[in-house]
Amino acid sequence: MNEATTLLAGSGPRILLTAVVIGAAIAVILLLMRSFRHWYGKTDEIIDSVRSMDERMETIESGLDSLKISTDRLGAQIEDSRAEMAALQEKTRLLLEKTTAALPAAERALLQETEKGLEGGKALEEAEGILEQTSELEKEVEALKREKQQLKDEINARIRD
Repeated sequence: MNEATTLLAGSGPRILLTAVVIGAAIAVILLLMRSFRHWYGKTDEIIDSVRSMDERMETIESGLDSLKISTDRLGAQIEDSRAEMAALQEKTRLLLEKTTAALPAAERALLQETEKGLEGGKALEEAEGILEQTSELEKEVEALKREKQQLKDEINARIRD
């Protein structure tokens, strides 16, 4: 029995050391798994937020596209109106020239003042204002597209990190 006791007594510290090493290995593995789950959860949240941002940007972009189409139509209508206005001004000028020749000098002066008022018409100013608004809207659309690309780049950089 003496030999068996000495054999067991010598292997006790080895078994204990082996158990401690195995326990430490299991603890490290569990901590790594916990860390991995945490990282995976954060990555999943980022992916979901990217998708929702992308959907919102797409709806904004489609709205801006339809707005651009509408402004293009308005621009075409304004150009048509300008052409019509120019034709009407030319006709009015010709009629004024014909009638001015038949009028006395005092009435001619009044007609010349009226002609100056027609050249700087309000309708032309409104059309120019609409064209300015259209160009501003187009600039805003381009700025929003650049912001969308920047957001995508930032999100991709966060995902890579």
